[in-house]
Amino acid sequence: MLYVVMESDLHTLSLMNILVKYADDTNPLVTADRDLDLTRKFNHIIYSAAENKMVINLHKTKETRNPKLFVYPDPLDHVHQVSCAKLLGVTFKDNFQFDAHINNILKLCSQRLYLLKLLRD
Repeated sequence: MLYVVMESDLHTLSLMNILVKYADDTNPLVTADRDLDLTRKFNHIIYSAAENKMVINLHKTKETRNPKLFVYPDPLDHVHQVSCAKLLGVTFKDNFQFDAHINNILKLCSQRLYLLKLLRD
């Protein structure tokens, strides 16, 4: 509950961006607009976290890019760029195909069925 109170003042710098907040995760969805650069937007989130005495786990922080853009913004320091990311249990790819999500679900089902087989035997 304390996290929700401390995170409630976090907002985006641009009206074109969205913050998805759930439990202890915050996911900024940033458009490819040119009003502010990506570094400034990310630094705003880091600054807001520091003001509330929270730490951003940069090992879990990932950046996906739109493959249809011709000019990419400068990459963020210490942020790993990936082609797919998991958001609220759903794996999203940069081209919006769901094969990675389906493969993850099938892998999870296969693992659970194997465990059930071991328990049965």
